[in-house]
Amino acid sequence: MPWAAALVLMSTAFGVEQATPEVLGFFPHDTDAFTQGLLLHNDSFYESTGLYGESTLRQVEPATGVVLMLHELSPSVFGEGLARVDDRLIQLTWQENIAYEYEIETFAETGTFKYAGEGWGLCFDGERLVMSNGSSTLFFRDPDTFAILGQVTVRKDGVPVIRLNELECVGDLVYANVWLTDTIMRIEADTGTVLTEIDASGLLTPEEAAQADVLNGIAFDPATEHFFLTGKLWPKVFEVRFDFNPYGEGCEVRWLREIEGVTLAKDGINGVAVSWNEDLRALEYHVNSVTSIDDVLPPGPHLPDVPGARGSLECFAPAGTTTCVDGDGQVDGEPLLFYQVYSACGPSGADEGPP
Repeated sequence: MPWAAALVLMSTAFGVEQATPEVLGFFPHDTDAFTQGLLLHNDSFYESTGLYGESTLRQVEPATGVVLMLHELSPSVFGEGLARVDDRLIQLTWQENIAYEYEIETFAETGTFKYAGEGWGLCFDGERLVMSNGSSTLFFRDPDTFAILGQVTVRKDGVPVIRLNELECVGDLVYANVWLTDTIMRIEADTGTVLTEIDASGLLTPEEAAQADVLNGIAFDPATEHFFLTGKLWPKVFEVRFDFNPYGEGCEVRWLREIEGVTLAKDGINGVAVSWNEDLRALEYHVNSVTSIDDVLPPGPHLPDVPGARGSLECFAPAGTTTCVDGDGQVDGEPLLFYQVYSACGPSGADEGPP
């Protein structure tokens, strides 16, 4: 049973960790969708599907599986990997040697890129695109020109790993599923070294697996650090987590700092005590004088603006209550608790903690 999948993390004699996902829940997935690429953005899945005459680009509501927006590719094109670069989506094709660029809000086509060889998986690490072609090689490409910037061979214990397919970039790491298997490789992008081998088998029941094709969808949510896994013709998208830092080892910034009189909002809030929460790997902001969440969460970047921050300030319920302030006044007169997560390997690319 898929719910029997428990989280396991151990090292082999060769040093490559072995892991399995802990299933947190699942969402409905279109069993006619031959998934080739998956990503999460602004609470929507964006999915590329394949097969000649059936290839699409789609925006999907996770909770319901409802397709909110759909673009059908030419019947002569086989859709493949998908990546988001700011407000653009880039979709590969299998053997057509062309990538399509779209405006993410409308799916209006804004350009194309030509490339040699086959297109399989694609992701964006914040600076460069990472692309697979079914071999053991990952190619780094310019997100504006699609020119090749470099490449690396992926090796597990020194042996090349072939059939790399769907990709998800997380900080300096790349997660790649291996075609025809239920295996996902957690890869150090710059060296190609496999750090962890993830066994994602057992997510589907035997009855579900009999009607489905292979695993081929990986999406990451930086807000929760959870992953979403699905496959071709799968009935579900699984929300999972792992017992490792998804950004890689050494990424946690562990420190404690007291701040007095820090201005957190547009009108200023004083008397803020800040401490490090090890369990959350986050800063806790204990705010004593506030009348509304909007005072602490103003539009635009949240303050203080410190290198290494990822995510945003979130509200925790005050002690002894079940809800955060969402209107006028404080709840039970207790201090509000907010947090901000820091990581050396987060999207900001910072290599050290706050100054």
